[in-house]
Amino acid sequence: MPEWMKHFYILCVVTTLWAWFFLIGLWSDYYQQWGWVSQLIFVDVLPLVLMVFLSKGLILLFKGYGLLKSSLLVAFYFSVPFLLYDYIYLVLYQGNGAEYLFRYWYLTGFSLLPWFVFPVKATLMLKQSNAIV
Repeated sequence: MPEWMKHFYILCVVTTLWAWFFLIGLWSDYYQQWGWVSQLIFVDVLPLVLMVFLSKGLILLFKGYGLLKSSLLVAFYFSVPFLLYDYIYLVLYQGNGAEYLFRYWYLTGFSLLPWFVFPVKATLMLKQSNAIV
Protein backbone atom coordinates (compact mmCIF):
# COMPACT_ATOMS: atom_id res chain seq x y z
CA MET A 1 0.00 0.00 0.00
CA PRO A 2 1.47 3.41 -0.92
CA GLU A 3 2.48 5.59 2.01
CA TRP A 4 -0.10 8.30 1.33
CA MET A 5 -2.82 5.66 1.31
CA LYS A 6 -1.82 4.47 4.79
CA HIS A 7 -2.23 8.00 6.11
CA PHE A 8 -5.54 8.40 4.30
CA TYR A 9 -6.71 5.01 5.59
CA ILE A 10 -5.99 5.77 9.24
CA LEU A 11 -7.55 9.22 8.92
CA CYS A 12 -10.70 7.59 7.49
CA VAL A 13 -10.74 5.06 10.34
CA VAL A 14 -10.38 7.80 12.95
CA THR A 15 -13.02 9.96 11.28
CA THR A 16 -15.44 7.03 11.12
CA LEU A 17 -14.86 6.22 14.79
CA TRP A 18 -15.47 9.84 15.75
CA ALA A 19 -18.64 9.98 13.62
CA TRP A 20 -20.08 6.91 15.37
CA PHE A 21 -19.08 8.31 18.75
CA PHE A 22 -20.70 11.62 17.82
CA LEU A 23 -23.95 10.04 16.60
CA ILE A 24 -24.28 7.84 19.68
CA GLY A 25 -23.71 10.86 21.93
CA LEU A 26 -26.19 13.18 20.23
CA TRP A 27 -29.20 12.04 22.24
CA SER A 28 -27.40 12.77 25.53
CA ASP A 29 -25.95 16.23 24.79
CA TYR A 30 -22.66 14.62 23.78
CA TYR A 31 -22.66 12.39 26.89
CA GLN A 32 -23.33 15.28 29.32
CA GLN A 33 -26.52 13.65 30.62
CA TRP A 34 -24.61 10.55 31.67
CA GLY A 35 -23.15 10.12 35.15
CA TRP A 36 -19.41 10.57 35.45
CA VAL A 37 -18.82 6.82 35.93
CA SER A 38 -20.70 6.07 32.71
CA GLN A 39 -18.75 8.82 30.94
CA LEU A 40 -15.49 7.36 32.18
CA ILE A 41 -16.35 3.78 31.24
CA PHE A 42 -18.01 4.31 27.86
CA VAL A 43 -16.05 7.30 26.60
CA ASP A 44 -12.57 6.57 27.96
CA VAL A 45 -12.14 3.00 29.25
CA LEU A 46 -13.88 0.99 26.51
CA PRO A 47 -12.20 2.94 23.68
CA LEU A 48 -8.92 2.54 25.59
CA VAL A 49 -9.36 -1.24 25.59
CA LEU A 50 -10.06 -1.17 21.85
CA MET A 51 -7.03 1.06 21.31
CA VAL A 52 -4.78 -1.34 23.23
CA PHE A 53 -6.19 -4.29 21.29
CA LEU A 54 -5.53 -2.61 17.91
CA SER A 55 -2.28 -0.89 18.85
CA LYS A 56 0.16 -3.45 17.44
CA GLY A 57 -1.49 -3.56 14.02
CA LEU A 58 -1.77 0.23 13.84
CA ILE A 59 1.88 0.69 14.78
CA LEU A 60 2.98 -1.91 12.23
CA LEU A 61 1.02 -0.07 9.54
CA PHE A 62 3.78 2.56 9.62
CA LYS A 63 6.68 0.25 10.55
CA GLY A 64 8.87 1.83 7.87
CA TYR A 65 9.31 4.81 10.20
CA GLY A 66 10.54 2.61 13.03
CA LEU A 67 8.32 1.44 15.85
CA LEU A 68 8.70 4.46 18.14
CA LYS A 69 8.14 7.04 15.40
CA SER A 70 5.26 4.96 14.10
CA SER A 71 3.68 4.89 17.56
CA LEU A 72 3.90 8.69 17.80
CA LEU A 73 2.33 9.04 14.37
CA VAL A 74 -0.56 6.77 15.33
CA ALA A 75 -0.95 8.65 18.64
CA PHE A 76 -1.19 11.86 16.64
CA TYR A 77 -3.93 10.40 14.43
CA PHE A 78 -5.84 9.13 17.47
CA SER A 79 -5.75 12.45 19.30
CA VAL A 80 -5.42 15.53 17.09
CA PRO A 81 -8.27 14.78 14.65
CA PHE A 82 -10.57 13.94 17.59
CA LEU A 83 -9.65 17.23 19.26
CA LEU A 84 -10.22 19.08 16.00
CA TYR A 85 -13.61 17.46 15.34
CA ASP A 86 -14.71 18.10 18.93
CA TYR A 87 -13.54 21.71 18.66
CA ILE A 88 -15.53 22.19 15.46
CA TYR A 89 -18.68 20.76 17.04
CA LEU A 90 -18.43 22.10 20.59
CA VAL A 91 -16.83 25.51 20.02
CA LEU A 92 -17.60 26.58 16.47
CA TYR A 93 -21.04 24.97 16.16
CA GLN A 94 -22.38 24.98 19.73
CA GLY A 95 -20.60 28.15 20.83
CA ASN A 96 -18.80 26.76 23.88
CA GLY A 97 -15.61 28.51 24.87
CA ALA A 98 -12.36 26.98 26.03
CA GLU A 99 -14.20 25.72 29.12
CA TYR A 100 -15.39 22.82 26.99
CA LEU A 101 -12.05 21.17 27.78
CA PHE A 102 -13.18 20.94 31.42
CA ARG A 103 -16.91 20.51 30.91
CA TYR A 104 -16.27 17.62 28.53
CA TRP A 105 -13.39 16.29 30.62
CA TYR A 106 -13.83 12.77 29.25
CA LEU A 107 -12.98 14.01 25.74
CA THR A 108 -9.92 15.86 26.99
CA GLY A 109 -8.83 12.78 28.93
CA PHE A 110 -9.28 10.54 25.94
CA SER A 111 -7.10 12.83 23.83
CA LEU A 112 -4.17 12.15 26.15
CA LEU A 113 -4.50 8.36 26.20
CA PRO A 114 -3.01 7.61 22.74
CA TRP A 115 0.20 9.40 23.74
CA PHE A 116 0.67 6.77 26.46
CA VAL A 117 -0.80 3.66 24.84
CA PHE A 118 1.02 3.64 21.51
CA PRO A 119 4.56 4.54 22.66
CA VAL A 120 4.32 2.03 25.53
CA LYS A 121 3.16 -0.67 23.11
CA ALA A 122 5.99 0.20 20.70
CA THR A 123 8.51 -0.01 23.54
CA LEU A 124 7.16 -3.42 24.53
CA MET A 125 7.32 -4.55 20.90
CA LEU A 126 10.95 -3.39 20.69
CA LYS A 127 11.85 -5.22 23.90
CA GLN A 128 10.12 -8.34 22.64
CA SER A 129 11.94 -8.21 19.30
CA ASN A 130 15.28 -7.70 21.08
CA ALA A 131 14.57 -10.65 23.38
CA ILE A 132 13.92 -12.88 20.37
CA VAL A 133 17.16 -11.93 18.62
